[in-house]
Formats: sequence, structure tokens, C-alpha cells
Amino acid sequence: MINYEIVEETITPFELQRADEIFTTNVIKGIQSISKYRKKKYSRDAATELLSLLKEKLF
Repeated sequence: MINYEIVEETITPFELQRADEIFTTNVIKGIQSISKYRKKKYSRDAATELLSLLKEKLF
């Protein structure tokens, strides 16, 4: 398991394209992976792990 630091901040489109992975979170939909932004495709590893950890804590 990887330790994560959660930070909420404003980012630029350039930073999105440099990222290894992108996902969104909210109360209604939970954690949602973003698989593609413009021409770049992203992995879903961290989002999948975070969702698993969240479910583990809830149930």
C-alpha cells in the first residue's frame, strides 16, 4: 500500500498533461478515473487502490 497525501488545489491544463493519473472525487459518484485528456491516456492504478481502501474502511 502506498501512502498518499491528499491536496486540493488549482492546476493548469499543462499540469494535467504531465500527470501520470487523473481522477475526480465527490460524495455522489465517489472516485472516478479519467482515462484520457486531450491526446494523453492515463492509468487507473491509484484510483483503483484508493477506491479499494475506501470500501475497506466503509464495510
